[in-house]
Formats: sequence, structure tokens, C-alpha cells
Amino acid sequence: MGLVIEDHRMAGEIASAFDTRIPSNSYEVQLSDRGHLFWTSANERYDLEPGATLRRRLTMAIASRLPIEWLL
Repeated sequence: MGLVIEDHRMAGEIASAFDTRIPSNSYEVQLSDRGHLFWTSANERYDLEPGATLRRRLTMAIASRLPIEWLL
């Protein structure tokens, strides 16, 4: 994904945010040796999606079993 920002001041503010604030609020998704997803932040590892409630995890588990690949 990319952005084209023609306003120099706004571009500077967004670049600064990506350098300072965004890394502390983001996660890197990785695949374990056993084929499971895990999330890492600057100094922590999560085996469940950070911030996802039980309800959301259950909804995604059910939705992932539906035959909807043709919609993608």
C-alpha cells in the first residue's frame, strides 16, 4: 500500500508518525515452525490476535470454515 501526499507539511507529519507513534501501536504477524500465526510487538509475543475478543475469535473461526473463497 502506498500514499501520494502532495502537501509537504502533511507529508512530513505523516512520515514523523510512521517513525515515532505507529511502531508502538503495530504488530508483525509471523508463522511459527508448527505453522501457527503469532504476533510480535517491540518486545512482546502474542499467540492470539492482540485486542481480539473471544466473540471476534469465534466469529472468525466459523467464517474461516465457510466456502466463500470465490468471493475474494
